[in-house]
Amino acid sequence: MSWRGIFAGSLALIALQAVVSSRDSAGRVGSGLEWIADLVSAALDPGTPAIPDLAGVSYDAGPEPGTEGWGEGKKSQDG
Repeated sequence: MSWRGIFAGSLALIALQAVVSSRDSAGRVGSGLEWIADLVSAALDPGTPAIPDLAGVSYDAGPEPGTEGWGEGKKSQDG
C-alpha cells in the first residue's frame, strides 16, 4: 500500500463524513442521485436525437471563395 492510496482513502472518508454527518444528508444525497438519474434518463431517451436535425435550417454563408465580394468581410457603419 502506498502513501498515495492511504492519503486518497483518508480524503474519501473525510468527504463521506462531511456528506452524511448532518441531518440533511439524506436529502442532499437523494437529490444528487435524482439529478444523476434525470441526466441519464435524458441521455438515453429514444425521443431525443443525439445529433440534431438541421435539414430545415438555412443560413447565409456569404459569397463563394474566388468570387466578387469574397474576403472583404462585413463593412462597419462607421467607415
